[in-house]
Amino acid sequence: MNLPTEKSKLLAEKKPPSPASSTSSTISTKFGSIAAKLSTGAVITCGILGSVALLNKSGYVDTNNGVAFSSFLRRRSSATDPIYAKDSAAFLGDNYDLNNNNFPGQRMEIPYAFFQDTKWHDAPFFRFDGESVEKGHITQEELTEAKQRQGDPKKSMPVFKTAGADSADVVVTAHATDMNSFGWVIYDSAKKNGLEMVISGEGTQFHGFADKVIGLKAALHAMPGNPIVVVADASDVFLQCSASEFKDRFTKAEADMVFGGETQLWPEVSDYFKRDSEKALKNELSHSFGDIGMAEGVTPINKNDIPNGWPNAGGWMARKEALLEYISSTEERMNKFSTEEWPGEWGYQCRPDGATDADWNGKYAGLRGFDDQLCLNAYNMAKLRQGDRRHKLDADGSILFSTNGCPVADTGKDSKEKVYYKYTGKAPCLWHMNNPVAKIRLKEMSATYPNHFLTPEGTAAMAATPDEHPGHRPQH
Repeated sequence: MNLPTEKSKLLAEKKPPSPASSTSSTISTKFGSIAAKLSTGAVITCGILGSVALLNKSGYVDTNNGVAFSSFLRRRSSATDPIYAKDSAAFLGDNYDLNNNNFPGQRMEIPYAFFQDTKWHDAPFFRFDGESVEKGHITQEELTEAKQRQGDPKKSMPVFKTAGADSADVVVTAHATDMNSFGWVIYDSAKKNGLEMVISGEGTQFHGFADKVIGLKAALHAMPGNPIVVVADASDVFLQCSASEFKDRFTKAEADMVFGGETQLWPEVSDYFKRDSEKALKNELSHSFGDIGMAEGVTPINKNDIPNGWPNAGGWMARKEALLEYISSTEERMNKFSTEEWPGEWGYQCRPDGATDADWNGKYAGLRGFDDQLCLNAYNMAKLRQGDRRHKLDADGSILFSTNGCPVADTGKDSKEKVYYKYTGKAPCLWHMNNPVAKIRLKEMSATYPNHFLTPEGTAAMAATPDEHPGHRPQH
């Protein structure tokens, strides 16, 4: 199978690579190494309002349009915010080579200043820690307990983009701290389907689910225009649609945002089960997908069944601007509890929709530890309460499907070579192995449908991973 190379994509766009100089270079991007550095020791940061900023230990140095550093990072989103100046720098590697951990693309650092006026400013991801000492941001003596509760202004969120992401109609994004060991799964599946990607977090430590939202926010602000963005988990998701098919199904869904579903509401908010009008609207909207994604030449076991009744954060989609609105809404929804459960606890969590102050510090006080799926369900429930009909739950796999551990025997291939779920008859574009039972079947799914979800190299790599941790390549 001949996959398009990063270099061929660049030539197709008729944009020459940046000449080698003290401020840019064309390199092979191998994950496991640090971010591409300039000869001056600065990091190149692109993608915010068309600016390219050179950052070194002293902070802001210059931009290509004279916009002040503090202002161009903090504007609220708009139809033209941000715009990535793609001619300014291009760190394009050679051809994709999974066996040698070569994931070509462009890496940039989205700086702390972008987050410092938000509730993320002192999130665990940004806090002063041993890494801050190692990188010379602070001395060991200065790393007091109080300091470790504060954000390190010299930290950044890395974002990696494949060559065609800036001009793509559809972009897949994920947060992956280690491409070599497990992030390769979503990257390889995207490559198999000719999809462009923007990945956050490579080379960082994982501090919890807040990192995923910080990474998503950074990724969105590294994208020009307003593409359709598929938000996915990195290590347990398979794809089987091209960009045009993702776009076609999303358009037919007549939605601003589509949530992939799962059978269980998690974390559980008991009050949601009592909200009959919201649940009725949710189900009505789920039925509106009709025959979108219906497999060819098959008879569903339970046609019109909608088994996945609650949003799952491992697979959802919207246009970039809608996702930025979601993040702004989430930031407003984030509350701290009135007490700390342990010293230094960050304490932010998304308040469930409709929760009073008494509920928050009473029956919901056990919801410790930020959870992105709690935020997603609260957002969806608020939209339903408002009677919104443009935010829809895909409950049958019309586009996005969580398997909930279903046996591989419950799947099949239709006459168009799409893998489908026999009970609903739908052939989803995205398959999410969303719980421990499902994740164990990741390897079995790949073996049952070789070279379908993954490239030949990816299929071989999956087969070589341990049965107890499918997709994880610890030796890499």
